Amino acid sequence: MNKEFDGKIYQFRIELLDIEPAIWRRIQVPADYTFGGLHVALQDAMG
Repeated sequence: MNKEFDGKIYQFRIELLDIEPAIWRRIQVPADYTFGGLHVALQDAMG
């Protein structure tokens, strides 16, 4: 994937349900991320 970055970013707010206090993260990923890449980003953000 050696193409130039087009600048589009998606931002997600991920929250674990039924947990108090709320545990959440905000992540930003390039628009051309694959589902596999998004999965890795989610795993990294939530630990």
